[in-house]
Amino acid sequence: MILISGITIGYRYFQVLIGIAPPREVLKKVMNKVLEFPEVRDVNVFNASMITEDEYMLILEVEVDKDMEVEDAEKLSARIEEEVKRVEPRFKYVVIEFVGERAEPKTYGEIIKQIDGVDEV
Repeated sequence: MILISGITIGYRYFQVLIGIAPPREVLKKVMNKVLEFPEVRDVNVFNASMITEDEYMLILEVEVDKDMEVEDAEKLSARIEEEVKRVEPRFKYVVIEFVGERAEPKTYGEIIKQIDGVDEV
């Protein structure tokens, strides 16, 4: 029994160490929620990983209007973080970097394709 418990605990920490992603349904819900904000023009970086079994971390790079005031960006950051945590409370850490809107094609579609390719745990 102790051996089985040890193997189970070891496997769980192995998953954390190799950076297992949260389930793809959760990732898609979070991405769609972020894209619902009218101020968000695109999402360039969307990195989600397990910190522990019950704690996830999300790192975002979000395009917004290049003339957005710092105060407005801070408010938007708080609203996005609140919504992410509402969709999945295990997201304990949400880091958002804002960049000005770029002329290049939108990248969120490519990120969604990558999410579809994530293996389930």
